[in-house]
Amino acid sequence: MRIYIHTLDPKQLEVLIFKSVEKTLETWEIKKSKKGDFYLTPISSQYNNIVLLQLYASKEKLTVYHTYWTNVKKPTDAVNAIVLGMFTATLLTHFGNDFTKLELTK
Repeated sequence: MRIYIHTLDPKQLEVLIFKSVEKTLETWEIKKSKKGDFYLTPISSQYNNIVLLQLYASKEKLTVYHTYWTNVKKPTDAVNAIVLGMFTATLLTHFGNDFTKLELTK
């Protein structure tokens, strides 16, 4: 499952999302791996650190992947879908003017 966010400047949107999580989006938090990669995870104890969202900016879109820590049990597809749905709601609510098209794939 992935989210594809079509926008004129994918990297700028990625930066905006992370800055918003740092400042105003209280339902998400940023986690950093030992390798230095940054992830988003819901603050809800039910999903926190269970599902991690990794953002990747390419030339024409920002892609959101789900992953998990290697020391945590792999989340079910249902849990991944719930977290991706939560993030989709965040995108539509807070960043709806920053992209032209949003795609969800299985």
